[in-house]
Amino acid sequence: MVKTLSFVACLTVLTACGADTPAGPTTDFISIDSMTPAAGTMLTAGERVTFTATLTCTIVSADGGFTAMVLQDQRNQSLLGFDERSPEMQLRKGSSTVTFSHTITIPSSGNTVNALFPIFINGSNSTAAVAVRTYSVR
Repeated sequence: MVKTLSFVACLTVLTACGADTPAGPTTDFISIDSMTPAAGTMLTAGERVTFTATLTCTIVSADGGFTAMVLQDQRNQSLLGFDERSPEMQLRKGSSTVTFSHTITIPSSGNTVNALFPIFINGSNSTAAVAVRTYSVR
């Protein structure tokens, strides 16, 4: 009987300690859930490659914003054509899952392609929340 009461008392204390709800995210962030080409893929100069990414985006600091797929070389120069724009998606406060897809020709003048996915809050032009995937070029 004493063991049973001790067990019930311990269980009550443990349950009471865990009664607080877990804290949610406290900062804006973005993460790559899946992406093709896969991480570590070596890209070939001159080849047409379609980049497809599924991302989880979380905004906690504002009512909304947007994210974009930015494809750049090692000098941070855009790899999109003259008349192309980076794909963008509007986001609301909270967590969202988005998917981007864009095809480019891998340049022969570089050794790296960077796929960047920033979150911009309420029209801001700067961000601290960026997911990056880097590919080597041969």
